[in-house]
Amino acid sequence: PSSLSFVKTPVAWEFFDLTNDPNEMDNKYNDPKYSEIIKDLKSRLKKSRSELKEDDSIYPEIQESIDNHWND
Repeated sequence: PSSLSFVKTPVAWEFFDLTNDPNEMDNKYNDPKYSEIIKDLKSRLKKSRSELKEDDSIYPEIQESIDNHWND
């Protein structure tokens, strides 16, 4: 079979500085220089998910991943 459905993508956050890295080659998620921006974006994401009632209640495995890796 040619399907890769058995391959699991590891959980990871990504953040790219598109001005300096338009091809998204250097994940800056762990760079302290961007920590406040990332914190703000996560806050906005959480708010948007709430407003849109995007709680993944029908996908508990996704919600579990979010709960377990939000602060990674």
